[in-house]
Amino acid sequence: MKKDLYNKLINEEINFLLEKEELLWEEIKEIACTFEYHSIEDNVDLDRLEIGDINEKRQQIFAIIELVGDLEGLKKEV
Repeated sequence: MKKDLYNKLINEEINFLLEKEELLWEEIKEIACTFEYHSIEDNVDLDRLEIGDINEKRQQIFAIIELVGDLEGLKKEV
């Protein structure tokens, strides 16, 4: 019984992390779309803050992927 609860808690945390990862990808897409849907004549550039924000979100995504892998390894066999 304790194994079931333990695994359930791990699964809930994994689901939370995967939802967070999905939100981060959406935020990256929003920033990138600002740049992508303009022509060269519009003179739209990603500024340093936007590039830094994308890089930070990508690092967070990488960390989430690592955490999910570690949590999967912690699951106990039932």
